[in-house]
Order: sequence, then C-alpha cells, then structure tokens
Amino acid sequence: MDTAKYSYYIRTAGVPAAALPNVAGPGKLVFDYGDSAAYLIEAATAADLEAVAAKLEVLGGRLALVLKKLPE
Repeated sequence: MDTAKYSYYIRTAGVPAAALPNVAGPGKLVFDYGDSAAYLIEAATAADLEAVAAKLEVLGGRLALVLKKLPE
C-alpha cells in the first residue's frame, strides 16, 4: 500500500458537510448540496482514506468518489 501523502477530492453522501473536517481532517469544502458534499483533503494516505470511508459508514453515509488531485 502506498504510504505517501497526497491531496484528494472526495465526494460523500448521507453525511452533512459540516462533519467533514472532523471525519476527513484538514481541508476545504468544495461543494455542499443537501446530503451530498465534495471536500478537498490537504494530505492523506491510502490508509487514511480507508479510515474516512469507515467513519462515514458509522455516521450512516458513504464515500461516493475519490480523486487524487494532480500537481499544479
């Protein structure tokens, strides 16, 4: 498993956007529409993303999409 940290865009469903900083860590809210949100995680490993997915499931939501941010 890759242990390097990258920035990721995640799309979530079923969890309020206000919960994402606590679930996913430092980042920036990109999109908020009802129970669907997009969030830019500043730095995370693959294991961190798995932990985010597990936390979302505990809260009754899900991780709908994960995209690695390309370097600028």
